[in-house]
Amino acid sequence: METTAIEYFIDIADGSTYWEVAEKNHISQSSVSKAIVRLENDLGVELFNRKQHRVSLTLAGREFYSEMKKLQPQFHALLDKITYYSTHKIIECCCVSTWDIFNMRYRFQNSDFKKIHPDVDVRLLEHKNAADCVPELVNGELDFGIMHLFSTVKTYCNYRILAQDVLWALFPKNHPLSNFAHVTPADLKEYTVLLSIPTMKQTLNELSATLNFLPRMEDPSKEYTMRRDQIVRRIAFDTEQCYTLLYESDIENLALKNVCSVPVSGCNSFPLVIAWKKGRELAPHEQDFLDYFTHLMSLPEITD
Repeated sequence: METTAIEYFIDIADGSTYWEVAEKNHISQSSVSKAIVRLENDLGVELFNRKQHRVSLTLAGREFYSEMKKLQPQFHALLDKITYYSTHKIIECCCVSTWDIFNMRYRFQNSDFKKIHPDVDVRLLEHKNAADCVPELVNGELDFGIMHLFSTVKTYCNYRILAQDVLWALFPKNHPLSNFAHVTPADLKEYTVLLSIPTMKQTLNELSATLNFLPRMEDPSKEYTMRRDQIVRRIAFDTEQCYTLLYESDIENLALKNVCSVPVSGCNSFPLVIAWKKGRELAPHEQDFLDYFTHLMSLPEITD
């Protein structure tokens, strides 16, 4: 069914002549007539009485006109949305909860990329779990993903390193390890770890797989919903000498009162990367985005 034919039909039903509709749309009168006939064939009914000198709606035509008139605003809005995809290239880039997604969006939206590429719409999305993000990259549901360099990323994706991201252990001030210059996984074995962030659970799983390190979890069967700041507050007032693990990018915007943060050494590093499906050839606008974003994220943040 032609959308233009519906527009012609509504204009004629509103009182315009075939000739006026043709003039308005810069086409011939016969083109308007043929479009209306095709619309009637698609619907299987006649919309206009043609036996009279004056054009009038049939019963089916009146019903169709009444409903389409109500839908016209939504119809135009839908057409505008669909047309947008024909004039713009969309890039969907997912950020797993590591960096401050709001700060990242602000920096990118206030950059020059939009001026340089006005026809490219970059959507920075938030994702909770790298384990789900990688399959979406592989299946083509996402164009890029920003996450830590886990083994699945190395296996299934090409990637570019954005920043090194140090792993930190956070302890209450009275913890036996709180005054150490650094700690190793071996130092942490005897203490219980509190985790709620999927990224940190994946980090701990990878450390366990590559080192002789079996962490003591508070309760592996529990599904925590606490935010990072809530975990930190709990650590601060913990009396059972627990600890938590966070990346440097996780703790940059947290108030670390009553806790001590100590870097973890002697284990794999998990830098922040921007990744895309391995073997996928990037379109020119995607390559421009990758180059621009990598450069932008390497710049020091400007603060007032």
